[in-house]
Amino acid sequence: MKSTKPSKQVTSKKTVSNKLKPSFYLLMLAYALVPVFVPNFSSFDSNGPKFLALGLINVVAFVVLLADAEYRNRAEVRLRFFKSFIGIACSLFVIISLLSFFNAVNLVEALLNMIKTLTVFGAAYVLYIIFKSNRGYLLHLAAALSMLLLFDSLSVFYNMMLYILREVSSIMDIKSVYSHKNILTSAIFVKIPAAMYLIFFAGGWQKKLGYVAGLSAVLATLLLSARAFYLGLALLMISLFIYAWMRQHASGKKGYFRTIAIIAVAFVLAILLYSAAQRILFPKNTDTIWNTGIVSRLSSISADESSTNARLSSWKRSVHLIGDHPILGVGTGNWKIAVLEYENQRAPDFLYMYKNHNDFLEITAETGVPGGLVFISIIILILFGFIRASLNPDTDDDRVKLLFLPAFGILAYSVDAFFNFPADRPEIQSLFAIYIALAAAYSGMEIPNRQAVPATSAPVKDTDNSVSQLVALGVAGLLVFSAWMLYLNVKSLHYQLLVHEDNLAGTYSQQADFIINKFPFVPTVSSHGEPIAVMKAQYLINENRFPEAVSLLMADASSPWDSRREYYITRAYYKAGMIDSAMVWGQKAYLLKPFHGNMVRALSLWMFAKGQRQESLKILSDYLKLEKTNPAIWTLVADQLKANGQTDQAIALLDSAAKYLPGNKEIIQKRNSVVMMSKTAP
Repeated sequence: MKSTKPSKQVTSKKTVSNKLKPSFYLLMLAYALVPVFVPNFSSFDSNGPKFLALGLINVVAFVVLLADAEYRNRAEVRLRFFKSFIGIACSLFVIISLLSFFNAVNLVEALLNMIKTLTVFGAAYVLYIIFKSNRGYLLHLAAALSMLLLFDSLSVFYNMMLYILREVSSIMDIKSVYSHKNILTSAIFVKIPAAMYLIFFAGGWQKKLGYVAGLSAVLATLLLSARAFYLGLALLMISLFIYAWMRQHASGKKGYFRTIAIIAVAFVLAILLYSAAQRILFPKNTDTIWNTGIVSRLSSISADESSTNARLSSWKRSVHLIGDHPILGVGTGNWKIAVLEYENQRAPDFLYMYKNHNDFLEITAETGVPGGLVFISIIILILFGFIRASLNPDTDDDRVKLLFLPAFGILAYSVDAFFNFPADRPEIQSLFAIYIALAAAYSGMEIPNRQAVPATSAPVKDTDNSVSQLVALGVAGLLVFSAWMLYLNVKSLHYQLLVHEDNLAGTYSQQADFIINKFPFVPTVSSHGEPIAVMKAQYLINENRFPEAVSLLMADASSPWDSRREYYITRAYYKAGMIDSAMVWGQKAYLLKPFHGNMVRALSLWMFAKGQRQESLKILSDYLKLEKTNPAIWTLVADQLKANGQTDQAIALLDSAAKYLPGNKEIIQKRNSVVMMSKTAP
């Protein structure tokens, strides 16, 4: 037993290097910074280029690791991540995600999402190797993230000044180098723990940087008026008080609450600055959301409020998916496809929730209950390791120092994951990978080695070399394939943007052949869930190439519950003069989406013309039970009732319509004409 301990100590010293490696240092900074500043390259969704950047960094990291003698020659260095409990949980999640392919409707989308998952966990593995090799990287990382946090906050202040000067029309337009205000807010909030780390554990200019960046970040979060992160800030403050109590109780040392008190004062100061700016400087316009105080903003959260109602409805649909597919889920990346089976039964248009705004529910729906539990276990393991260390009187401050940033970082990430979808945001996923890697490297929760590993390796056998080379070749092939697929996704996003701009302008600026030939074979649905075949078919229909449009759409099975496929097949047949075929496909579209106003109106007209008058009135009546603000449907029902000789019923119906659409000219004119006819016809 005594001879074993020195051997373990030697191994530990060999694992932790005495100097920083420039290549590792650059890789760490690349993972932290590159996904933030990569431009969108004229893509419909900036997430595509940023995921591609992460994939390319992984390729470079693989080359760097193979060039590192310690990594190349020592198997325990290469494999130790997979012996940590957190690494095991990540590996299990990847395996379960692969198993979910058996239930995936769209295998291409599942593959693309799987590649994104592997890209993130691959980054976590590389960062684990870096952090395990030298603890000095942690302080440098916290400083770099705090500087980025300060940059994000200053960009918010600059744009807020423009908003006050009325050069920016709305706070919603503030996004800095990110693609949306909410992503900017998420990026700021999830990096706040880096500033907290510097406040607690750094000295000199780094501690001052922590205070400045932390105060600026809290103020920027308040200014951006994201209610979820108001709650998140409160949670972080409460967690800091709990941490101070745990450490002071366990170690007997004093001084923790003094730091907490300074942070609390800074927090209150940020609130006062925000309130003063809001009352004195903010423009007093009709957009009253931004002139509402913190308490009022939080009190506006209710089930009846539009955005809250949309999220709650989406969460309920996810619960239905989980109940229907509890073991394997609906397939990784397939939530936005499968959820339409439920959403389309109520949605009146083609504006869908392509993300669930709750990654825990979405991941569980896609990978089943086992996948959801494993994903949550990653977060629980990180928090449990930190709490266990903080409560242990024998734990030294250095150990807690190593676990502070990943614990509070993953806590901030969890707030974002509960209300948003950071799993689809590379800027946040790079932080997620960092926090996983830090926790796995320093938590100490791993499968213990039964036998000490000597500091100098024995001669490697030829068979071992052959296996290692095959593994390296396979990993290299996977990385290159992943980068290629992510590149094709970016290429597709470029042409998705062209189609989107045409849709907004109501024109077709491109030729159908150009659109059809330029789209790559992946993905088969857009980033917002629209089948790519539908995008192509619109251009064919515009050029009166109806048989080609129908043929293209008939062959598409990318999203069986979307109904846009059936809708555009109906349009193609109708424009081609094939009314019977249009009616058949219109009925299929109606079954998938019974409350789409244009489809309901067209199908009703065709039915009425063919003598199916009761059937026509029934689908119109069913539509009006849910949607009562479409004047075209009200007037169509009145016309059909009038044609049936039911004039009194038509007038009564239009009286009901006037209650839901007061002052609507179309309803008033139709009622006047029906009343006039009822008096003059006899």
